[in-house]
Amino acid sequence: AEDAGIEGSLPFPKEDRRPDIPGANRVTFQYTITNDELGPMLALLRSATEQIPGTHISSLRVVPKREEWEMSTTFERWERTN
Repeated sequence: AEDAGIEGSLPFPKEDRRPDIPGANRVTFQYTITNDELGPMLALLRSATEQIPGTHISSLRVVPKREEWEMSTTFERWERTN
């Protein structure tokens, strides 16, 4: 997060693992973060998908608040179980 320009640490994500196909789990990580500027939050998305192999964004919601931006996103990837 700091590399993307977001101060402090991110909250722990809500994690979900589902065995959608034999031999693999679909793993999702849901985050909701706020920041004064939108650019660093978008940079965080780019950084996460580039640095963690197989990770992509499955949902994204950005809401302007009075003094900040709120972004809710779900990252998703597949992991082998065997």
